Amino acid sequence: MTQKGYVGVPEEPYRSKFTPEVGPYYGFEGEGAHAVPLQGIPLYQGEGNNQEGLKRFVVQGYKDVWAAILYILCILATIGLGIYNICQQGLRSLISADVVNIFWACNDDSCIDSVCLFFLLAFAFSVIVCLSSLSLMKRFASGIIKGCNVILLIFYVVAFLFSVWAVNNAFAIPWFCMLVVHLLWFFFAGRRIPLAAELLKSSSTVVCNYKALCAVNAVLFGAHVFFSVMWASVMKPLYAQLAKMELNPSAGGARNEEDLTLNILFLSLLALLFVMFWATQVTTNLMHVTTAGLTATWYFAGKENMPKNPTLASFKRGTTTSFGSICFGSLLVAIIRLIRWLVSTAEDSEHEMLRCIFLCIIGCLERLMEYFNTYAFVHVAIYGCGYIEAAKMTWELCKRCSCAALFNDRLIDVTLFVASFIGSLLVGGVFGLLFRSWDVFLIGFVVCMLVHLFVFSSVTSAVTTLFVCYAEVPEGLEHSSPDLYAALQRTDQNGTSNGAAPPRV
Repeated sequence: MTQKGYVGVPEEPYRSKFTPEVGPYYGFEGEGAHAVPLQGIPLYQGEGNNQEGLKRFVVQGYKDVWAAILYILCILATIGLGIYNICQQGLRSLISADVVNIFWACNDDSCIDSVCLFFLLAFAFSVIVCLSSLSLMKRFASGIIKGCNVILLIFYVVAFLFSVWAVNNAFAIPWFCMLVVHLLWFFFAGRRIPLAAELLKSSSTVVCNYKALCAVNAVLFGAHVFFSVMWASVMKPLYAQLAKMELNPSAGGARNEEDLTLNILFLSLLALLFVMFWATQVTTNLMHVTTAGLTATWYFAGKENMPKNPTLASFKRGTTTSFGSICFGSLLVAIIRLIRWLVSTAEDSEHEMLRCIFLCIIGCLERLMEYFNTYAFVHVAIYGCGYIEAAKMTWELCKRCSCAALFNDRLIDVTLFVASFIGSLLVGGVFGLLFRSWDVFLIGFVVCMLVHLFVFSSVTSAVTTLFVCYAEVPEGLEHSSPDLYAALQRTDQNGTSNGAAPPRV
């Protein structure tokens, strides 16, 4: 039995015993050579897009619509109020005096030109350094992972010795604990380095080969910056009014009315803060889903059989049918983050110990939820399912190979952070020496760090996606890229418990 929209039947279905079976979004009808997807319109259509590996990418219709509608209403309301305030007060009123002094307090236009030229040069040099880092990772991934972890160990040793010598022993204890923990972790994670190196190498290749990914992320980042300006134009006058009323409270009968106004202002600020938390999560997760969709397409189709515009197709599904799922998962993290902010700003000296304990718990819960969403959104990107279905699949994956995922992610995170830090030190140091200024060094460092974080976030998403795909459907890679499959199967040593068969000879 075949489904409308598909041509022929697959020769060998890419399905293992670990492929999720909890819904029609990723299920199959029939057995053996006649297994075909149950529902959905193919995401990739047209000539040359009928490869078996691409048939799992289907459009299922809009998921979690309520979350998408609620998010869009919040964003539109914030932008509308922001535009109104800017029209009333002007854009310059939002900018701090320090920023104004940099760009508007110059004696002539040449000052502004010099500042803009400096930022442009710092950005261009940062891009070159970042791309060079990616190129090195494609060739020497294993050595870079080991080297970055050794550098971090050396940093812990230096920080510990400096604390003992220049500060006090109490300050040295945390550094010593971090040194011991990282040393033990690196010792036990050593056998997972070969797999992490293969994943990092492949992910760097994907990010380098598909420049449209950076363009899409740049558009999303620009949209978030625009929203942040609108949000600030709403937040600033409300915060100023709240601070003014708290400093100059009324007396007598006007006190009750002022308390009501203060409560309304506080709730408004709380709502704005929540919207910003939510918007930040949605933006970063949309970048993640776009990268995950592209990487999964590369995994199942193979680099020689990629369809046209895979990045755009992934981005389109992320902003349409899967947008509600992204909003839903992001909403959960935004709520937890808002609770943590409320607790952290609460003033209660009588229960400081309880507040610290609760802050620790809620902080851990927030990190766990963000980490869980990282894997859940990979399933959203691959199968186009709703957030609940993706969460079920992620939970099943966690029960099977959570330790392997943690080792892999930690190795990659440390590597990318150290590489970003070293590259930023290089850029900041060059400009600092040229201009003989610590301020210039700091600006160059920050610009380069932002560029690295922007690009390396895509690498992290690609690594996570490749891990999920290999852990759940290793057969897909065996068909699309036998060499990479052989490398992953050899280095994984069934650490993901996916039962991957030895490569065919």
